Amino acid sequence: MDKHHIRKVIGILVLFTIFMCCLTVINIEISAEKIDTKLVRVNKTASDNGITFTIGDAVKEGHERISLEYVIETEQNINIQNDDIFGKPEIYINGKWINQSMNWNVEKIGENKYKGLIHINPEYELPNNYDVKFGFYQILNQSGRWEIEFSFK
Repeated sequence: MDKHHIRKVIGILVLFTIFMCCLTVINIEISAEKIDTKLVRVNKTASDNGITFTIGDAVKEGHERISLEYVIETEQNINIQNDDIFGKPEIYINGKWINQSMNWNVEKIGENKYKGLIHINPEYELPNNYDVKFGFYQILNQSGRWEIEFSFK
């Protein structure tokens, strides 16, 4: 093979690589557009037994997940670990209890004040619009009742 043919082959390979990269970027953008996300400013608070729980924003991520931005304020300093913040919540969608898995993160942002995200993955696909009733009955190993209602419309 002479240098002219080698340059043609390299040129074709470069063009093919560029073409495939462009297709990958287009497919990623199309996939991201298919995820229906919706932000709701909840800004609701529930307090019990010296603990105040606030949901700031809620995000509906397609039909598969709800994410909640939260803040916890306590009357006394509590040393917390990420795995012992919440008990299992009760979540109702349009009045119907849903089985779900949940994970969260937390960081201390001040004296007796913490913030984080909760990700809720329902067992079944969520509808386009719905009412949510969210309730914890244990926060920071303290029993109580923290319920907040909001809607994705």
